[in-house]
Amino acid sequence: MATPHSTTDTDSLVELSDEELWRRVQQASDASAFAIVHKRYASRVAAVVARFCRASADIDSVCQEVWLKAWLSCSQYRHESNLAGWLMAIARSKAIDRQRQLSRARETSLAGEWNEPVADDQHATLNPALAAAKECLETLRNKKTQVWQLRLQGVGDEEIAARLNVASVGTIYRYASEAKKSIHDCVRAKLR
Repeated sequence: MATPHSTTDTDSLVELSDEELWRRVQQASDASAFAIVHKRYASRVAAVVARFCRASADIDSVCQEVWLKAWLSCSQYRHESNLAGWLMAIARSKAIDRQRQLSRARETSLAGEWNEPVADDQHATLNPALAAAKECLETLRNKKTQVWQLRLQGVGDEEIAARLNVASVGTIYRYASEAKKSIHDCVRAKLR
């Protein structure tokens, strides 16, 4: 994409429709037109992102990613669709991506705890929930818990799908979610 340039007459741009502004962004990398679209939709984008992200730093960061993606992929927008809807879809997608990142980071930090070398008899005294979780992982041997364990080891979903001969990454997400619930239920039962 060409480097952005500004249009000097921004007052006349304000009166243009979203479609006309976005055409200018697509055809001439018009930064002034993009700034007006940003001004029109920044609060709506932030509201969509805030539904998924609670921390203001995350909201700000994801909003920046949304606008960068919109700028870099402006040619992908089709004028028969709605610009606001397209922007909100990007916002939702980026916010979900951030939630997945945060979730994986939490899972990875748990993996560090679970992989610490501790004698079996020490588990119950150090952390009963951790000991119960390890027992549950050992007893719930199936493809879903394999997905969970591979994720804890930092293996990406695409690689997990290939290793376990699973057709889609969406199935991996579902397996991980179901495994998490099974493990959670098992741990609750053991701790009662």
